Amino acid sequence: MKEYYDSLGTSDYNSESNTSESITSESISSESISSESISSESISTTEKQIELSGEIIKNYNIIYEIGSGAFSTVWLAFNINDNNYYAIKVQNSNDYEDGQNEINILKKIGNSNEYINSLKFNFIESLFVESSIEKFPCSVFELCAGNLYTLGKKGKYKNGYPSNIVKTIFKQLCLAVQKLHNEDKLFHGDIKPDNILVSGINNKDKKCMELYTQNNFNNLYSRIKKEYWIKKGKNIKNIKKMPTETKYKIRKKIHQTIINNIMDNTSKESKNHMDKKYFDNIKIKLTDFGHYCPDDEFMDEDFGTTYYRAPEIILMGDCRKPVDIWALGCTLYELLTGEILFDPDDSDNKEEYNHLKLIIELCGNFKLEYLKTTKYYKDYFDKNGNLKYFKLDNYIDIKEKLNKKLVDKEISDLDGCIDLLSKMIKLSFRKRLTIDEVINHKWFNF
Repeated sequence: MKEYYDSLGTSDYNSESNTSESITSESISSESISSESISSESISTTEKQIELSGEIIKNYNIIYEIGSGAFSTVWLAFNINDNNYYAIKVQNSNDYEDGQNEINILKKIGNSNEYINSLKFNFIESLFVESSIEKFPCSVFELCAGNLYTLGKKGKYKNGYPSNIVKTIFKQLCLAVQKLHNEDKLFHGDIKPDNILVSGINNKDKKCMELYTQNNFNNLYSRIKKEYWIKKGKNIKNIKKMPTETKYKIRKKIHQTIINNIMDNTSKESKNHMDKKYFDNIKIKLTDFGHYCPDDEFMDEDFGTTYYRAPEIILMGDCRKPVDIWALGCTLYELLTGEILFDPDDSDNKEEYNHLKLIIELCGNFKLEYLKTTKYYKDYFDKNGNLKYFKLDNYIDIKEKLNKKLVDKEISDLDGCIDLLSKMIKLSFRKRLTIDEVINHKWFNF
């Protein structure tokens, strides 16, 4: 990294010093600022997404990636207008319409429920990628510590969270879903631990933000602009006339220098750990509304994440709000145990078949009348409603099976928990609890 500082015109690099001590107008060459326009700068790409670390988007200085999925990437960013840090979700340009749809539904949902990851701001960013200009929907959110899946699996809760914490998490999650179902008249469609964020700041982000703040970007930016303007022989009174592209280049050069300086000092910090206080008084936020569906519409293709899909999604039946209840049940089990409730083998290209087999082993056989209402039942079941090439012998009641799985987990009111779980993962969506019935279940009052 010393070579990087040499290229800026200063060789006295010290990893422990503030970057502001080493940046001057001398390190901002006129050639690097004026020889290129903003639009000619191409953003680098990886196999899946664009690379934005060190880039400038609107009022945000992008620091580094904090998460990614199949359709988007989330970045830690510093807002130069209010000096606060945010999480910016940048949708892939190929999924532009889906990104816009999610933004629209987030605007409709609003910010009245504290357990929903509400939208702060949004905008469309045009970026020069390789050989063309592409548009990316961008959503700005409150910065959180991470999601429950990652914090559990890569943190200290690999075998599940303590039951008292789970009960708090689950109650908050259900209150978020209650708003979606009852007020917004829609279902989420992809409830899972990965989409449940924990309010707070993880250790890595905290350290990075502290170091970035110490460098006082805005003061540094203001000073370097003045130094550069004077060096160019300009009257300081006319500094407001500085070309936008020049200000952009200076801002980006300073930002990149700061983050290159602080990255080494955050490398030992883990994004999978955070201060104990955030768990002692845990607060969650439900996020990712890319699979939502309003009451007056219907899904005609599968959606959501495999492990949490209700039978009606696999078989393409009537997919309504009960798909969220099924996913809530799967999520509750996983939070308590650290294990996925239905984890089908996909090595033989029969993932859906294996998924149905696991469901039947736990929940019993489907009724033929129900199967006939689905689109794909003939692909998996015979004319009598039995899963092909499989026979369920000596079925054991679901509550007994769940008891064997959970008995060693030190769960308060185990019987109540099992009763709740068994009523959320009913094969027939009509027999599952509603979200109001889940919230009023006796387990929450124990």
